[in-house]
Amino acid sequence: MPTKKFLTCTLALILTVLAAPGMNCETGQTPVIDDMMNNDNPGDNTNDGPTTNFDLSDDDPFGLVLTDINVHVMARIEAGDDLIVYTEADSDGSVGNVNYIVPSAGDLTGRGIPNAADYDPNSFLVAGNKIILVGGPEGSNAVSVYDPQTDTIDNITAEDVTLSSVPVSNYGPGFMDVDGSLVATINNTAFVDGQELIRVIDTSGAAPTVTRFDVNPDNDNTLIPDQIHIDAETRTVVAARQLPGKFWVYDLDDPTAAPMEFDVTSVNGPRTADTPFAYDNGMMLFIGREASFEFPYLIDLLDPTATPISLDPEEDGVNRPMMVGDRYAYLPNGAAITGTLDGAMNMGSNASIDGGGRSGSGVTLTHGVLGNVPVWIIGGQDNISSSNALQYSTGNGEWQTVPDPRDVSSNLAVGDVHCDESGTYLGFKYEADDDSYLGYAILN
Repeated sequence: MPTKKFLTCTLALILTVLAAPGMNCETGQTPVIDDMMNNDNPGDNTNDGPTTNFDLSDDDPFGLVLTDINVHVMARIEAGDDLIVYTEADSDGSVGNVNYIVPSAGDLTGRGIPNAADYDPNSFLVAGNKIILVGGPEGSNAVSVYDPQTDTIDNITAEDVTLSSVPVSNYGPGFMDVDGSLVATINNTAFVDGQELIRVIDTSGAAPTVTRFDVNPDNDNTLIPDQIHIDAETRTVVAARQLPGKFWVYDLDDPTAAPMEFDVTSVNGPRTADTPFAYDNGMMLFIGREASFEFPYLIDLLDPTATPISLDPEEDGVNRPMMVGDRYAYLPNGAAITGTLDGAMNMGSNASIDGGGRSGSGVTLTHGVLGNVPVWIIGGQDNISSSNALQYSTGNGEWQTVPDPRDVSSNLAVGDVHCDESGTYLGFKYEADDDSYLGYAILN
């Protein structure tokens, strides 16, 4: 099993934020955004020029781009390496197709995916600079890989990968998991060749390859995991199931080996029904239960002797947990809690951790890097109201709102905030005239 490494977020990047899109390399034209920064006249495609922000004390260090791309009110949004992928809305407001933009090109319209109507518009992920699609010619639960650089799709055979389920909710557990160029999947053994439930797709090459893990959880091909997680840094894959209350940890470099098992029934976990867990560098932030209350726990899944550590025995509820290096955050009942692993790992079991940041309120959560400063970013979800302000925090307990470029006297309300793994590209939804539209920013 690989040695655990904690990431150190010391990215020495200069913040060159996009306040208005730059040159489009394909057309040679500089696109202009209607109703953007300092434009007082909707419909007038002139503005006072781009603004570059370098200071977190600025009112808007994001340099927001609000496009006219109509997205579905319940659209899925994912971000990758210079990609924002989203669910279109058709002209009648119904769910459209999967589409994408390239932020660095200043895209104002979607570029389109070949035969997009053949793929599930609500079930996709981004692995680096490739888009992971569900559906297509191999079946409704099959997986395909779209490469925007070559405008080609590799349809993985149903015998290699057929998902056991596809959640209806954008944030439901049990879906695939992505880290870097790797995609972890839970499979339906009635359709795939062989009995291996856990399979990983590597999208880094010219064509995707699939690795199968020989030993199923509890050696039972009918024991379908509730969740799957993957960590490219440690090259580990984790399956989780509420009953019998275990994690199974697989070594991607030794797929024939039996997984390490972790029994967490001592904290009535893992509670897998509603919220995907967070896994990074071998550390798992998951949910346990006491009486009728759910609480966050942390466990080191690279240490065979590890036991769960309580992050907060008093805060009920764990929504949208995230881990990035040694930083974690989650939204219990909408109030953001942030912290670092250093304090958590130095405390004994059931020790309370002071999260350090509880004033932010949101429904969706992501992590970005403004300049060289890592920040947590929160927003709303689906139907966006004025209370769903775009906010960010360094994790010090203070949250700052971002003004609406169309009316700087108001905060910008957003939904479904998502950044890529580097924290560079941010995608979100915003509202105008009771419709939902795509917004984005280049953060560093």
